[in-house]
Amino acid sequence: MTSTTLGTVVESNSVMFAEFKEAKDDQDESCGVIVTDFVDSDELYPYKPEERVRRDATSVFMIRSFKDKAKDSDNKELLVVATRWVCFKIRGGESNLSADPLQELQESTVSFGGTMKKSIQQRLGNVNLYDE
Repeated sequence: MTSTTLGTVVESNSVMFAEFKEAKDDQDESCGVIVTDFVDSDELYPYKPEERVRRDATSVFMIRSFKDKAKDSDNKELLVVATRWVCFKIRGGESNLSADPLQELQESTVSFGGTMKKSIQQRLGNVNLYDE
């Protein structure tokens, strides 16, 4: 559980699967995938719509790396491609959300992609990556 700056309590409950396959050589590519899905019903931690908002998310995050010929030389460079698919649903519960908390929830949900991109760039040691 988290809360917005306006005090709206937000619940999220997910299950996750992750797998990574390392490249065998320079001709092969490495590939990792993380899949999450929301838990609709949980007897141990039941959703309390009278107390909080629920953010349901289904996502697939895939990252691939491979070596390819550099544009300006005959050397090979490491290329990393990250792809993310996300579907979010914000359930207001029994309380009606005003526009401000709802907008803050939507913005924080979208900003997660930027945070993930920065984390990957820092891990790779290159903050000058670009989108195509």
